[in-house]
Amino acid sequence: PKINNYNLPRQCIRTYFPSRNCFVFPSPASPENMKRLESLQERDLVPDFLEVTSRFCNHILYNSVVKTVKGGHRVTGK
Repeated sequence: PKINNYNLPRQCIRTYFPSRNCFVFPSPASPENMKRLESLQERDLVPDFLEVTSRFCNHILYNSVVKTVKGGHRVTGK
């Protein structure tokens, strides 16, 4: 039972999201700048973080399909 409980969340993810893409985001700023992350300018962020963020946003904008709920109703965010 302990192993099954451990693996249950993974199985649910595989079942409900059969097709998925994963993005690993590095830390957005140096440790000393993390304390003031909300006030940083984009130029103060780690370049690797910006690159992954750009790839993620492009994936969402160009590859993702519109989410729907039962009955085919499109999710608009309202």
